[in-house]
Amino acid sequence: MYEVLDKDLMIEACNIGDLTLDQIERFLRLWGDGSEIKSLTLFLKDDGTIVLNKDNPNYEHYKGLVCIYLKGDQETREELRNRLSDRFGETLNTLESAIKLRATNKTMEMLKYNLVEPEGISYGVLKKIFDSYDSDVFGLYKVLTLGYILGKRAERARRKGRAQ
Repeated sequence: MYEVLDKDLMIEACNIGDLTLDQIERFLRLWGDGSEIKSLTLFLKDDGTIVLNKDNPNYEHYKGLVCIYLKGDQETREELRNRLSDRFGETLNTLESAIKLRATNKTMEMLKYNLVEPEGISYGVLKKIFDSYDSDVFGLYKVLTLGYILGKRAERARRKGRAQ
């Protein structure tokens, strides 16, 4: 079981012995020949949680770096990246991936509860747009564009109603 270090920052820690054989195999395959699992510093879980390796000799150093990076704003993170990318590039990339994944997960959570039907547009129309682009990203882009257009029109209509 992983130890929760900071619930708000989504930071946990574990020992090498806490990893599953699948995780170890995946890390070693990713790193290539000659790698040892004891060199693991941290990894990212699917929910955006950073898990630090307590068995790493530099565990405390990485723990501090992760806290500073995740608490920092964009400017702080860029400054850290500029100063430390030579030695900690992979670690910083993982932390940046965690930030992006968390933002994506937050958006997906918000959308999960958004059951508003757009005025004048049925789900059938949205599905038809999506399907006409072979369910590709471009279809999603078209649906997003439609939402943007309809939102702009609604805002203009609301402003026009207030102006009169």
